[in-house]
Amino acid sequence: MAGFGITPAQIAQIAAVWRQQGDALDGVTLNAPPHGRSGSAVRAVRTFCLRATVVSGADADRLIALGEALDAFNARSQESDRSAAVGIAAASAGAVR
Repeated sequence: MAGFGITPAQIAQIAAVWRQQGDALDGVTLNAPPHGRSGSAVRAVRTFCLRATVVSGADADRLIALGEALDAFNARSQESDRSAAVGIAAASAGAVR
């Protein structure tokens, strides 16, 4: 796997970090000031809090999905490498010149 420049363990670690960070962001909410009579600054803070909550939820989902996709890639790559190695070994067996 050295030719690829990254080991399966390193890929698994990256995927785990992405999922952990996604989990950390999941459910984060910024509590907006209550509705009612308020000035423009309070309304702006309320809008920011609501949008930031939506964005952090989307980012959490994206990080978790990326971690899962990277894990799937890692598993498929390792299986493909094993399968290719078996095929190469079988083709090479007894082929002395």
